[in-house]
Amino acid sequence: MAESGRSTQQTPQSTRSFLFLSGSRNTAPTGTTGTMSAPPAAKRSRVDPSTLSDKKLRRLEKNRESARECRRRKKEHAQNLQRQINRLENENLQLRLQLKIGDEAEKQDEADQLKVSEGLEQMLRSGASESEIWASIEEFKEKYADYGRDRRSSIQFHLDKIERLLRPTTTTTVAMRAIENSSKATPPPPEAEGEEDEESTDDRKASTQKTKTKSLFSLLSSYLEIDDEQNQLLSDSRNVAKELDKTYVQSIKLVSELKGRLRQDGADLDQQFMEVAQILNPSQLAKFVIWVTNNPACMHMLNALWQKTFSEGSEKEEKEEKEEKEEKEEKEEKDTKEEKGESADSKDDDEDEKSDKSVTSES
Repeated sequence: MAESGRSTQQTPQSTRSFLFLSGSRNTAPTGTTGTMSAPPAAKRSRVDPSTLSDKKLRRLEKNRESARECRRRKKEHAQNLQRQINRLENENLQLRLQLKIGDEAEKQDEADQLKVSEGLEQMLRSGASESEIWASIEEFKEKYADYGRDRRSSIQFHLDKIERLLRPTTTTTVAMRAIENSSKATPPPPEAEGEEDEESTDDRKASTQKTKTKSLFSLLSSYLEIDDEQNQLLSDSRNVAKELDKTYVQSIKLVSELKGRLRQDGADLDQQFMEVAQILNPSQLAKFVIWVTNNPACMHMLNALWQKTFSEGSEKEEKEEKEEKEEKEEKEEKDTKEEKGESADSKDDDEDEKSDKSVTSES
């Protein structure tokens, strides 16, 4: 008991000595052991240019110029690399679009879409930030949305391919142009001196083009040794060539209109999505994407309803177009009959007039 009492009495003294030693160690001067404060950093003194020699000044200026040139080359190299990356990304996208043909490509696309949806669901469970969720939604939109980057590129790729396939080959173009103007090429009559040119610029261009095509047909006729009978048969095919040319122009016009409509629809859908994104937060948008992915039966029902509505609307439009076409044909046929009747009447009048003249002359 006595020993324990002595130890209890000595404890405060030992504690005071430990604190004293600790304090002395913390306040140890520089160069002693213990915790030391770092010496203040030496300030860099600025060199006075007036004290430097001309040779050193030239060397410093040369070094600065070399550093600027090096930074410029690095910047140009980085820009070139970025352009190459963009070009390679576009080529990669085009190749991937070309490979997305058939059932296997559609299945792979669905699997990738499901993987992105599962990633969004995992981000919601892990409590990811709204900015991270929004970045994933943007990636999903660019790859799989109707107005996304990949879908727009795919539409443009296929429409450009259709336009190239609709374009006639060189052989067909030459044949059509030659047959359209298969009559004998005759030079235009010389104009009288001082006569004013009443034709417009477009008329002169059309006349020049027609003369060139006639010259082409004459050249081909001489080269192929076409006789008069063959020339007459080719002349009878002019209407077919003109009809084919007209059909080609209409087809290209339809493709151009389709491109414009799809481009406008994509812009409208993108704007609508941005308006919805201002109302809902990224987490709510992610939940919507996940719900759509996890409810394929509901989506199948909506697609069937949409296809039915679309088919009914297209059938109605086709019916209206057919009726308009029939009315137009009937009107043209009626006008043709009236013109033929007028020409027949005028012909009869001419014959009557000729007979009257002959009778008068005989009398």
